Amino acid sequence: MALVGIARGQSLPAPTCGHPDDDYLLCALQAGGVQPLENVTLAPGERELRFWIVSGLFEPDRVLVIHQRGDSVTGRLLLIWGDSEIATGSFAKARCADRWSSPSGSLCIARQKGLRD
Repeated sequence: MALVGIARGQSLPAPTCGHPDDDYLLCALQAGGVQPLENVTLAPGERELRFWIVSGLFEPDRVLVIHQRGDSVTGRLLLIWGDSEIATGSFAKARCADRWSSPSGSLCIARQKGLRD
């Protein structure tokens, strides 16, 4: 099951995301339907790890999400931008599958070259 499908079934606290100066990380995650970890409820035997790579200088920020349910493990690489115009440009189009945007931040699931073991 995709991370976004899991996250959309839960409620998000709504940050203000209508102004470019709002918290772009929270707004990008909210736009993509990704829950903050403290709000995620996992079933018994289910685990989720998130590795954040945030430089503070360069975009996109990256979040690697690894989700385990029983013997099944999936991973997603989320790319996050503070500027919605960058997220819709050629750089993002070449690297993104699904994309979501708000005035404060944008998120996409990165395209992968193939399945990884």
